[in-house]
Amino acid sequence: MAAPLPAPLEGVRIIEMGQLIAIPWAMKLLADMGAQVIRLESCHRMEGYRGDSLYQNDISGEFWNRGANFYEHNRNKLGITLDLSKPAGMQVLKDLVAVSDVFAENFTPRAIKNFHLEYEDLRRIKPDIIMVSSTGYGFTGPWANFGATGPATEGASGLAYMTGYVDGPPVLAEIPCTDYTAA
Repeated sequence: MAAPLPAPLEGVRIIEMGQLIAIPWAMKLLADMGAQVIRLESCHRMEGYRGDSLYQNDISGEFWNRGANFYEHNRNKLGITLDLSKPAGMQVLKDLVAVSDVFAENFTPRAIKNFHLEYEDLRRIKPDIIMVSSTGYGFTGPWANFGATGPATEGASGLAYMTGYVDGPPVLAEIPCTDYTAA
């Protein structure tokens, strides 16, 4: 029997600094294709989907393990928790960037600038790094530094107006389709 073929993205390392859906979902797809995705989480702010559940899966005493969607969006990934407000935490992240191919994030431009993780900052660490940045409202303009979620962008884009009944009010889609489209 022949040995299995390597996965298409085997050997590609991605640092993911994502939250909720857009970047975590996209990086999950790359992890499914063999990329090594290292998910970075804050030790100060729990990822929004960790404690959120549509299902009755209340893990007694472990609220952070309730989020089935969190686990779906982050399967096949490695994880690390860092305190980026401390020099040691930032140094670990820089060391990871130095040995990675891609840095993916979906924070506001202001947050990435405050962390000193803009593209030029990353290129000083690794000149050939690829940066994937998914902002809700772009990098410039009056809404650039607003955080975004699927329901918010559905309303802002007019998509909610197109959903529902002809004579009824705007209605959000059943799933946050703009997040999955962004992925």
